[in-house]
Amino acid sequence: MKSPTSPHRFWDVQNRWLFGGVAVVRALDGTSTRNFRRRGRSEGLLTDDIVDNIPLFSAIELAATAASVGTSYWMHRTGHHQLERWVSYIHIGVGAFGDARNYALKSIPPRPTVP
Repeated sequence: MKSPTSPHRFWDVQNRWLFGGVAVVRALDGTSTRNFRRRGRSEGLLTDDIVDNIPLFSAIELAATAASVGTSYWMHRTGHHQLERWVSYIHIGVGAFGDARNYALKSIPPRPTVP
């Protein structure tokens, strides 16, 4: 069995699972953010206009996934095979925490309109 620091093919089974996990947490980030926007919450990192623009927000989530895979590839090419895996581990962990937090946020009731 190879150690995590030994050279390996970039698209090996472990990396495919890790990149799949990154894609899943990014997709859940998109759905959880859209969910809390529908419940009256505001996005903290992006403007609400960006989040409410579904094609743009989807492109940002896709770009974040690609950036994670690209960073892993850069680590792989420079011989940092253990760090290559940790990029995905951290991305999945932080993403899953954020997704759970988004879904757990309480709804903000709409303000009554005064005629």
